[in-house]
Amino acid sequence: MRILVTGSAGLIGSWIARELMTLQHDVLCIDNLSCGLESNIPLQKFALLDLESPEAYAKIREFAPEAVFHCAANAREGASHFQPLAVTRANTFITISTLEAAILGGSLKKFIYFSSIATYGGHTQPPFDETLPVKPVDVYGAAKVFCETAIPILADIHNFKYTIFKPHNVYGPHQVYHDPYRNVVAIFLHRVLRGEPLYVYGSGEQRRAFSYVEDALPCYVRSLTEADGEIVNIGGRQPYTVNGLVDIVRRVTKKSVEVIHTPVRAHEVVDAWSTNDKSELLLGYEDKTPLMNGVAVQYGWMERLGPRPWSVDDLPLINEKAPAPWLNFDAARRSPSGS
Repeated sequence: MRILVTGSAGLIGSWIARELMTLQHDVLCIDNLSCGLESNIPLQKFALLDLESPEAYAKIREFAPEAVFHCAANAREGASHFQPLAVTRANTFITISTLEAAILGGSLKKFIYFSSIATYGGHTQPPFDETLPVKPVDVYGAAKVFCETAIPILADIHNFKYTIFKPHNVYGPHQVYHDPYRNVVAIFLHRVLRGEPLYVYGSGEQRRAFSYVEDALPCYVRSLTEADGEIVNIGGRQPYTVNGLVDIVRRVTKKSVEVIHTPVRAHEVVDAWSTNDKSELLLGYEDKTPLMNGVAVQYGWMERLGPRPWSVDDLPLINEKAPAPWLNFDAARRSPSGS
């Protein structure tokens, strides 16, 4: 089967691309490396392109995919308040552009989209299930809601099937770890590698369930032929406090870690994780990797690659409501010396 994987140098996309190649599918991988790693680039048919570009549009149309795994996104949930244009374009325009080009290819049978439990947002009683109405509290979640709404409409009009996944707090090898605005597991581990303190927002008693990337991989591949027309939560079920994650990071790295508590983040959901009953029933999902084990694997992988400079981005609307470390990065970026 001809399959397009967008965001194929990112965490989820790179694992999917490699698995599909192992299964002997004809896979086209597209990524612009804005949220990916060079070391994740699959060997087969990789195109270094921005999905907003006419070149990417033409490449997708020419390839005429039978299926698309659309993993490309800007997943900076908290930072979306301060760079709303960049986050919105990266999560709406590229989705519709990719989908339109795939439809014009004339062979599209299945579109598999990666949304987020950020769409549940303001609900206060986790675990969230798929019957809950969407209630985003950030720009990133709102952009994902747009895509969740548009895809079924286009599927009905243009006769293709779809599955929408809502992963949460995914971590593991291949994760971009030098982005200071997202992925708390990776940020904590990278700060340890760099000998820097960990910043914890508020009390640290907010709760999350974490999802090891390989646990869901078989489900993603099965969705090529299953879970048509479904929105499916997928990910870990066991919640941990952020303080609990800090303790695990200390035990895994065997490092003395300084923790700095800062004010809570604006519009941060206090407790957020979802059910996985539907993914178990339809796709055989197994939440089988304990957080301690998964964090140890990720840390070992990051140690081999080594620490990197932080990838500091422009947050054009940054103000005093931004987290302290982001304000520090922004002040350094704007200083004449850049330090």
